[in-house]
Amino acid sequence: MTSFREDKRIGALRRLDLLDTEVDAGFDALVELAAAVTGASMAAISLVDEDRQWFKARSGLAFRETPRDGAICPHVLEQDGLFSVADAREDKRFASSPLVTADPHIRGYAGLPIREPGGEPIGTLCVMDPAPLTLQEGSKDQLQQIVRLVEDRIASDFAIAQGRAANAILDEIAREHGDYLTDPDLMDTAFNRLLGLLLDITGAGMGFIGEVRDDEQGRFVRAALFAENAEAERSYESYGFNPDESLEFRGDGSLAGYAALNNQRIFCNSPATNPLARPMPNGEFVDNFAGIPVRCLGEVVAMVSLANREGGFSDRLLDSCAPLLQVIGDLNHAQRAAQARSEVQQRLARSERRFQLALSGVSAGIWEIDIAAGTLFTSDRLLDILGAQTSEGDARGKYAENGVELLLSRVHENDRDRVEIGLNRAWTNGTPFEMSYRYRHGDGHFIHLFVRGHTQYDADGVPIRMAGSAEDISERMALIEAEERVRARLEAVTELGGIGSGGLLRTVGLCPAPSPHQAVRRASDHLGSGTSDQDANRSYKLGPRRREDGVPARASPQAFGVVGRYFRAQAARGADGGPVHASGRGHECLGCRGVGV
Repeated sequence: MTSFREDKRIGALRRLDLLDTEVDAGFDALVELAAAVTGASMAAISLVDEDRQWFKARSGLAFRETPRDGAICPHVLEQDGLFSVADAREDKRFASSPLVTADPHIRGYAGLPIREPGGEPIGTLCVMDPAPLTLQEGSKDQLQQIVRLVEDRIASDFAIAQGRAANAILDEIAREHGDYLTDPDLMDTAFNRLLGLLLDITGAGMGFIGEVRDDEQGRFVRAALFAENAEAERSYESYGFNPDESLEFRGDGSLAGYAALNNQRIFCNSPATNPLARPMPNGEFVDNFAGIPVRCLGEVVAMVSLANREGGFSDRLLDSCAPLLQVIGDLNHAQRAAQARSEVQQRLARSERRFQLALSGVSAGIWEIDIAAGTLFTSDRLLDILGAQTSEGDARGKYAENGVELLLSRVHENDRDRVEIGLNRAWTNGTPFEMSYRYRHGDGHFIHLFVRGHTQYDADGVPIRMAGSAEDISERMALIEAEERVRARLEAVTELGGIGSGGLLRTVGLCPAPSPHQAVRRASDHLGSGTSDQDANRSYKLGPRRREDGVPARASPQAFGVVGRYFRAQAARGADGGPVHASGRGHECLGCRGVGV
């Protein structure tokens, strides 16, 4: 005999959502098969409701339902195996039943209970005949096989329906809140509703969803989301546990940890006697427990644990939850992916801010040419250098079609060929591109750019991208040009006067100058006159050494870098008394040009 609570049985039947549904050819075929293997003229799948029995499928019967009172099928629910009545007319329990005394005039009856995935008896598979009926053993076995097929079909349909229900929950949340994957509160709402649905389906009193993680100590479960069945006799608080606090389960130290560590489902209907079971905070054990690793793409991503189900847990029950558990796994995986994507985006944003800060601290701008597409990216810094309008928002720059043509069109016509040749050489040979050229500014004048770039190639050696920097060197070029103009003017003046340009160039800072002491000493050493520190402030008239025959000797070309023959110099001191400048001039002698110091 099987004991059950009628309210729980009715609840399980209603959850299946089978009552008053359309005719199903699959169930009809199973009923026809039952009649055939037993030789009975009538057969049915009878679902026993509170006050009626409703036939999901029938053969040989004209009606879809009958009152529960007086029916034989409710008696089958209490049996573990086959319940048979050889002749109902002779059985005082059924002799007065309208089903016996009137149409369909049942005499022979045999039925087996049909159980839903949780084990509750919801109806019967029965065969009937207006004549006495005694089944052979082979027929009994075949009838038992057909019952298993009916139960499998019910479990399969139920699982699919629960998967749809789970997805409907997520769709509802998405419609109300949009993208909820990165919102912790909305994710808790989604997981809570899915866990509540799971408790309702299984009849478990409580449960939790935990993440499966790995660290240096190994695999563990972090449970932070707990739920209770409203009809449960015990709550978390009754066990001394605060469901607002998280728990960790590791390795062989708990049933949940063991299930996660071994990647296998586990259920225990007597935790108090299991050495792996961990007591609740008040020292009590839950009545029973099921731990189910949840996978996504082959990876265990979560652990669902259920407890305190009346009658315990079974593989069939947990199998029926597979689609719902899969939705939980997929959601957990999606949450992880969304969190990882959000973390990457945050890191990229921080990196972007650092990059922009770095760019703002240098004078160069960034550019990139997509050689295959022909587009040119110009950073905001470079756009500012070129006198162009910068981008808006977070774009960091602008893209332009036909970028190379646009670039060359704004290069000075006298530099354009050189730039184009340099680019092609860099793309062909892989050499770095380094060049200065003139570029037309946004307001029409030309600026000097110094540009560097490197080429990137694909696996076949084809150039696909070139990137680099560009710096405005217009001020630097202006200084160089001014220096060249001053040098040219000074050289022109000294050429006309027959005077060397060394002292003058040193005076304007265009060539290095020796100290006054060094100048006088070097002159005396090479031109034949001794000096001392006291002579540094005097005016000297230095003539060349003469040979014994009176002919002037040639001065060494090491004196000032050129050959000189006659030199006159004056040393001057600064405000602190230190020597700061010496100047003079040299005259042509023996065909050589003199040099000022």
